[in-house]
Amino acid sequence: MYKEMLLTNNRPGRKLTPKGIVLHDTANMGVGAYNHYLYFNKPETGASAHAVIDWKDIIQLIPFNEVAWHAGRTANNNYIGVEMCRATTQEQFDIVYKNTVDFFADILVENLGITEVTTDNIMSHAEVSLKWKETDHTDPKAYFKQFDKSIDIFRFDVQQAINKKMNGGTEMSKITVIGEGKDIKVLVDGNEIDSSGLIECKGVTVCLNFADTLRAIGHDVSWQAE
Repeated sequence: MYKEMLLTNNRPGRKLTPKGIVLHDTANMGVGAYNHYLYFNKPETGASAHAVIDWKDIIQLIPFNEVAWHAGRTANNNYIGVEMCRATTQEQFDIVYKNTVDFFADILVENLGITEVTTDNIMSHAEVSLKWKETDHTDPKAYFKQFDKSIDIFRFDVQQAINKKMNGGTEMSKITVIGEGKDIKVLVDGNEIDSSGLIECKGVTVCLNFADTLRAIGHDVSWQAE
């Protein structure tokens, strides 16, 4: 759930048909979502975002079908922009991170009809800068590094949240079997089981009896032969 507190300033008013979402961080340590709403609502700010997320609130600032000024012309005209607030503790970060993951999953599925995360429909501001060279920002790279995350991990976690959403609240682990007989290679969510038959997956050690193990911790298990 999120609050709608729409900006009266810094809104181009142009129609947006978004193809995905760009992830930013605010760069203001310990400053929450409401204070960023106040900042973005000043006429002199000259920047905006569709939503800002902290450890207490998710605030929508601009409708998702309207352009915001957040990442340069190309991204502005094609993407929703979302700002993560900068946490000061691990506990704060864990909350704002989960809030952001869940928010992305909801917007992708409910607003954009997207169920498969790609590097094109979730981008960091750093990736936008590198791709279109219309800004020089590198967020949320440093923020994620501080808390042992990355944009790739974030995309993976959003996909897991979407899978959970689409499967009635249960995360789906993808188990892929390549080859035949004794020459098979087994991967769980893209991670290959090593020669001892063990793999670290979602915080548990999974052995060759991995299907029962995954089910025991609440996962549906699907098989895909290649």
